[in-house]
Amino acid sequence: MKQKKTRRRRKTWPVWVLIILAELLAAAIPAGIAAAFLLPVSFKARGEFGVGGEWLVILLLFCGAYTAIHRWFCNKLFG
Repeated sequence: MKQKKTRRRRKTWPVWVLIILAELLAAAIPAGIAAAFLLPVSFKARGEFGVGGEWLVILLLFCGAYTAIHRWFCNKLFG
């Protein structure tokens, strides 16, 4: 019984890696779009690069998107 579980896990781990990579990529897209807009605007406002609220917005957007996408995947896979 234990050997069957181990064999099944060995066969399925590449699928989980691909799912996680797809989730990360899908979450990075809106965060990247926000970064492409927010970082130049903040650079123009400050005159130099810095760490401010725009990075917090980008981080929260990425985390929120990843959470939503992960929940969607899990609901589709596990019902």
